Amino acid sequence: MTTMKKTIILLLATLTLGACTYHRPVAATSNPVGTKTGRSTQTVFLGMAFGDGTIEGAVRNGGLSRISFVDFRNTNILYIYQRHTCVVNGE
Repeated sequence: MTTMKKTIILLLATLTLGACTYHRPVAATSNPVGTKTGRSTQTVFLGMAFGDGTIEGAVRNGGLSRISFVDFRNTNILYIYQRHTCVVNGE
């Protein structure tokens, strides 16, 4: 097999099997860790976004008045399907 064919096969295999999920902390305050958690999720399918994945949405959904920390969780499958979840903890 030529080098070009091997490269194309490797690229196609990587794209086909590629999926990624990660969590990342975004912000923390000096407030103590709270007992309430709010989440908001945005789903993207073929470039069309549905839902509210914002910090404000998570605060609203959790009924929070003070924020302790904010995390984002992302899942991506070949850029065809993506899910972005904002998790906010506080009181």
